[in-house]
Amino acid sequence: MSDSNNPPKEAKEAAAGSSGPRFVLRGPSPEVPPLPYAQQSPVYNPDDSGTDGTNAANGTNGANGTNKVNGTNGTNANNATNANNATNPTVAPNATAQSDTTDWDGIGSSDDPDCGIDLQWMPVDGRRLDKIIPLFIQPESAVSQRFPLLHRVIAGRLKTSLDLRSGRRVSRCSHAYGLGPRVLKRTEKYRPDSHAFQKNVVSPSRQTRSGSGAETDNARLGGMCKKLRRRVRISGCIGSGGYGSVFLAHKNTPHGQANFAIKIIEHITVKALEDRGKNEAEMMFFEEGGWVRYIPREAMIMLLLTRSPRFPTLHNVYTDKDKVAIVMSACMDYDTLQNSARRTETHEVWAVEASLLRTRKVPRLNELEACKVSTQLLEALAYLRDMNLTYDDLSYRNYLVGENLDTQLIDFGILGFGLDDRDFLDNDHDYLFWQEYQLSPEIAIELLKPQLRNQVRYETNGHVKVRCRRDMRQASLWKYAVEVFCLLHGHAPWEDPEYDPDIGVIGNFACKRINGVWEEPPKEYDQGPRWDAAYARRKRMINEELAVREDLSQDCVDVLRAMLERDPEQRPRLSELISFPWFGQWAYHSDKLFERPHIPHDAYYR
Repeated sequence: MSDSNNPPKEAKEAAAGSSGPRFVLRGPSPEVPPLPYAQQSPVYNPDDSGTDGTNAANGTNGANGTNKVNGTNGTNANNATNANNATNPTVAPNATAQSDTTDWDGIGSSDDPDCGIDLQWMPVDGRRLDKIIPLFIQPESAVSQRFPLLHRVIAGRLKTSLDLRSGRRVSRCSHAYGLGPRVLKRTEKYRPDSHAFQKNVVSPSRQTRSGSGAETDNARLGGMCKKLRRRVRISGCIGSGGYGSVFLAHKNTPHGQANFAIKIIEHITVKALEDRGKNEAEMMFFEEGGWVRYIPREAMIMLLLTRSPRFPTLHNVYTDKDKVAIVMSACMDYDTLQNSARRTETHEVWAVEASLLRTRKVPRLNELEACKVSTQLLEALAYLRDMNLTYDDLSYRNYLVGENLDTQLIDFGILGFGLDDRDFLDNDHDYLFWQEYQLSPEIAIELLKPQLRNQVRYETNGHVKVRCRRDMRQASLWKYAVEVFCLLHGHAPWEDPEYDPDIGVIGNFACKRINGVWEEPPKEYDQGPRWDAAYARRKRMINEELAVREDLSQDCVDVLRAMLERDPEQRPRLSELISFPWFGQWAYHSDKLFERPHIPHDAYYR
């Protein structure tokens, strides 16, 4: 990408006044729904992932949807299931519900601006996915014509994903609610995923975003769609945080037990986000069977990632008044999936995240095994980059490793998007104490300055703004490089390789030990030797060469030194990184060599 690809002012004006395809749902009657917008795109080969052959920027293969660096074929297009899932989850076929044709979703009189969507008048915002993706679906929009390759990737992947569903609906909750007394002349009821509901209801639910634990998890379960609640059996909580909880669920089918991971988040409408001036957890719309449906941005991204085995597969979304439930494939061990009868709904269930692959600065994987995990992570990042997306929250908690070391990237709440280089440039860095192990040298230089050093240590509450101009695409690759180094060494780059129980590891230096476990309280942080160890590491990052294991191959050493170059201008870009010969070497070996090492049960509690 370059700045020359940015649409000039006259192109944006042309987009606003063109006579191309319009997403207007005001004219047609309910009996004759408009043609779904995915069908307005050019016809694509159903075996095509949506890319135009091989992409020079990331090396993805348009025929099988996988990245060349791993040397393997993609998953079966007919099921697009998780390689680690024990069964092939099946969902009931798309039988059009009565409410799908009588709730007046997105259809209203021509003088009612709240009941129709007109893409002609949608602003072109190069950083907002919810604003730009609907434009890229339209082949004749000015943005699609300006960026034809990006249009082909996004529109093609969405169409392929919907084709693979064989008519199964994406958004399935059909509960209907009134819009409230403040909306005059509104006697009908509307589905929460409809345009009328999203644009008129400000606060549909009492928020339970803060805190975690069994009480919060139960509250989220209580707010999810009752139809979904009756269809599945919950057998444990995989993870819980301030913004949502993920549960392990099962459903009996004629083919056996189907397993799912269900993420429940708060339902924040488009109207509420607009009033707050925020765009987190933004709802994105698409057309399904002639009706406008809003689903969370994270679910929409997963829909575009259906063909890649490096991500969970989206099954359905249930948008009710209070909560949104995202149903996806479960990247869990076979025993965990099957032995679920005796667990309660809030019982802790552990997925194997990357933090369990190293303990006390000792790696659990050898070089070849780490090569497989690293290569598949790079494949996931490249697949996202095809759509100009950057994964800005890569950490050991956000990718899971199966029993045969197949890797999946999860949690798409924090993604970057842009149309040209300027959209990815940022002048501020959000430094968080618990992300110290991912610190880059340019940020370390700023944190060592006296004014910031004292502020970070004594005046902040786990978060500080650092002024540093950088490219977010390269920043995400730095985080990736740190993860690769940790897989191979068991500790972060430039960290003291000797384990000290009083200091722990740099990843939890700002935590407190509670009942023998490192935890992250929101307000209290240690201010002793562990801070001094962090400062010593920052100085080494600036003044010393990176130390790597002597038993690593030269190809591996070359990759690590290139990715962790102290000068950010000298670090390879994604298109250069995938050309290193170390990536993909695991594919030349038998699958029998790749078995995840045994993880002691007490490792889950550390």
